[in-house]
Amino acid sequence: MQCDYCGVMVDCVSCLHLLSSTFRCKITVASTNEEIMHHWVYGNLPSCSICGICNEQCGDGVGLIDYRCALCQFTVHTRCRQLVSGQCTMGANWDFIVPPTCVTVRKVGSRRNKQLIVDTICRPNNINYLLWKPLFVIVNPKSGGAEGFAALQTFRKLLHPVQVINIRQIGIGTALRWINMYPEIDCRIIIAGGDGTVSLALDAISEFQRKLPVAVLPLGTGNDLSRTLGWGSGHKGSVDFFEICRDMRSAKTVKLDRWTIDIIHKRQLGIRAKNKRFSMVNYVSVGVDACVTYGMQSTRDSIRKIVSSRFLNKVLFFTFGTKDVLEHSCANLDQKIELTVDSTVIPLPPIEGLIVLNIPFWGAGVRPWVNLFSPQAIDDRKFEVFGVRSSFHIAQMQIGVSHGISLAQGSTLKLRIFGATLPVQCDGEAWLQSPGVVHITHKDQVLMLVHGNLHVE
Repeated sequence: MQCDYCGVMVDCVSCLHLLSSTFRCKITVASTNEEIMHHWVYGNLPSCSICGICNEQCGDGVGLIDYRCALCQFTVHTRCRQLVSGQCTMGANWDFIVPPTCVTVRKVGSRRNKQLIVDTICRPNNINYLLWKPLFVIVNPKSGGAEGFAALQTFRKLLHPVQVINIRQIGIGTALRWINMYPEIDCRIIIAGGDGTVSLALDAISEFQRKLPVAVLPLGTGNDLSRTLGWGSGHKGSVDFFEICRDMRSAKTVKLDRWTIDIIHKRQLGIRAKNKRFSMVNYVSVGVDACVTYGMQSTRDSIRKIVSSRFLNKVLFFTFGTKDVLEHSCANLDQKIELTVDSTVIPLPPIEGLIVLNIPFWGAGVRPWVNLFSPQAIDDRKFEVFGVRSSFHIAQMQIGVSHGISLAQGSTLKLRIFGATLPVQCDGEAWLQSPGVVHITHKDQVLMLVHGNLHVE
């Protein structure tokens, strides 16, 4: 067993109880006029650790050897520790870390899933903290299989506990509600998860009175918004916190459109199902690609307790994509829907899928849009609509030998579904939609962080 916060390791629960009476975990709160001292943890140093005093490798050997500070990650030989200043500077990434002297905390959540959140917070008095912009990380531990749990553990180890929010334990609005009370704190947010997690997190963040810049740490598959903003297609291996901090310092802010999806169900047998309203960030689609997503989602959920990984997602995508090539379950889609964009009915060619797109990427890295209309942009308050002929057409697009069928560009959309239940998906979450009407209108714009000097369309 290992503590996510201080890194102490024990063999069993009884050892943990014994240790807790003699060893204090990473400090979370301290007096404002108190100096922050190093919090030394004996042994279990990261591989290839270097002593900060003599610059020689430390921590390599049998048993517990040498020390690491749980606050600043400074590593040192046992023999060199007496030469280290007792005061802790919070390390090279101090400008992203909340010091224990400027925050008070409280516990929320159930008995087994307690989470520390900010109660009060203030800027550090030290003049060196003029550039202080604390980083708060929203993590979905189930994203990308083990990748989500690994990211959660890494951030807990390197940041103050209140800076890491596990959305499986606590709501984002509860964890970050202090933001409205302390407008002087200029913070940054990272969302670690897939497209669905990002969409849900942006919904919660948009409820705050001020707009906060958000970056994406992509986990799992898909991650089309992350590709758009230059943060990559997926995270492989362990999280490099120092690289993330470096990239966050050079990131620039852009605006991103979000859209409101309203679904009005058709009355059946005198009963109308409850209408739905939700947000769209990346894209919403009906037809063949939603059918594949729905099949993947249903199968993955049924076996998630056994195995869950990026490889599994790719296998399921290939399986259901190949299945639809043979079955054509969404054939004649153009005869089952009616598309109206900006009050104009759009004639549809023979298609099996219709996609409303907000960003340049779709389907795990495909750029489907052909500029037959105005140039595509993520902040122009317009969406793009394109069609696909079949699953085989999607496969051609993914290897770059074809593109989508550009149909329309606009600011309002009405999609009438009649005669049959059709698969629909929004930002990676799929369902079966009964006959009714789908309305899409502009909702708002959120602030996103773009990696480096990337030009975003």
